[in-house]
Amino acid sequence: MVTITIRSRVDMNFELQIEAYVLKNITSCLPERKLEPFDWIEINGLYLADPEFNIPNKIDMLFGANVYSHILKEGMKRESKRKLLLLKSTKLGWIISGTVNERSSEDKENSNVISVLHTRAEEDILKKFWELEEQLPRSTWSEEEQACEEIFKRTTNRTPEGRYIVNLPFREDFAQCQNNGSLEIAIAKFKSLEKRLSKDLELKASYKEVINEYLQLGHMRTVEEKDEKAHEAVYLPHHAVVRMDKSTSKVRVVFNASSKNKRGVSLNDCLMVGPKLQPDLRHLVFRWRIYPIVMVADIVKMYRQVRIAEQDAKFQRIVWRDNPEDKIKEFELMTVTFGTASAPYLAVRALQQLSDDEAKDYPIAAPQVKESFYMDDLMTGCFDTKEGASLYKEMNDLLLRGGFQLQKWNSNNEELLSYFLTQSNKQELYGQKDNIEKNTEKFSKEIKIDDITKILGLTWDRCEDNFRYSVNLPKKSEPETKGQLCLQSPGYMTHWDGLHRV
Repeated sequence: MVTITIRSRVDMNFELQIEAYVLKNITSCLPERKLEPFDWIEINGLYLADPEFNIPNKIDMLFGANVYSHILKEGMKRESKRKLLLLKSTKLGWIISGTVNERSSEDKENSNVISVLHTRAEEDILKKFWELEEQLPRSTWSEEEQACEEIFKRTTNRTPEGRYIVNLPFREDFAQCQNNGSLEIAIAKFKSLEKRLSKDLELKASYKEVINEYLQLGHMRTVEEKDEKAHEAVYLPHHAVVRMDKSTSKVRVVFNASSKNKRGVSLNDCLMVGPKLQPDLRHLVFRWRIYPIVMVADIVKMYRQVRIAEQDAKFQRIVWRDNPEDKIKEFELMTVTFGTASAPYLAVRALQQLSDDEAKDYPIAAPQVKESFYMDDLMTGCFDTKEGASLYKEMNDLLLRGGFQLQKWNSNNEELLSYFLTQSNKQELYGQKDNIEKNTEKFSKEIKIDDITKILGLTWDRCEDNFRYSVNLPKKSEPETKGQLCLQSPGYMTHWDGLHRV
């Protein structure tokens, strides 16, 4: 976005300062085709804002309604013959609007043909334009988003330790996803999972370790055999997602809240998603790179640091047993659960509520929580090491008040990185180890995938302090061909030129 000043060629005293987004293109050339000169006598002698309005040309700038109200003046003329065109006086000159009838003789004989002069966006330019508009601060939310926010404000509490307790934002008071065969479906899918795990003992051990960790950390509890809420409960199937390129948890258990019961309704069908709270990834990366010294970190198990209200735990049940010979047991997940529709909103909203609640004690870090997080990733920076050290300390202390812990701190500044390591060693002595990325010489941070920009494989290299693309090609026993390499490398290959993929 840039700030520019526009001046009029007609009214020398008029100038207006506006903020505008910079785009490669706004629309295709307008008008769509050349229009024949008008035999309209009212135009003669008037200073037009665009004297060549009838000749196709590119659009340099698109004004919004807020600018239009500033340039509009008194004065209007209407075409005397068909009254289809209208002249309006502005501080930039007279502008013409209305309908131009350019139908051919064949069209005139066909009364069903309608001619429309319209803008035509090339290569999704218009779509991208509206996506950029979405990044502006929203003054209004949809009714569902407002309802979701009201539920959070009305029902959220904190534990004595400071963790947030949230309610699941249901669309209706009675959720249609309750029971209706979800237990039988979950058991059937679990038995199928057991068979797959029995063929991969290493994966089974990792899976079991994750489940046991849930129990040890109090993120999950056993359901008593004599349970009065079984008829209201929702049981979620689960499966493993393996990421061997991850430096921390390589096996993640994902709970399928989109699994439908026998009535065809899932938990996610009944939950509100909630409004978008964080800035777009592109804007976050641009703002991050303004700083000469950059800092990165991420939150340990972000979702699981936010508790679910006691009465809503029954909607997050799973089945599990360590061995096929054991009896299948039921468990309740006690935290915000990865796989539920409302999980991203609830986790981010709790994080931002923490910044509001503790802003008085942490004036440096609190604003950064809303501006510099993309889900659980912190991407911020500073202009000198003293400022960076203050931000590091405040951000750690602030998040700990809500039960969130930052890990894998890193920076492109060696002095600041040494400070991180020193503080980490001190905290380790007190049993509060703050994980710092140890492999600092080869550290690189993978930027998450964004649904709009599709920046697959974008990575920040700390040592060289720049971005690079990484393409992981699968190992093949047979020789690679050019065509295969093109198809396997979408980050570099964008389109066909007729013979080759360029």
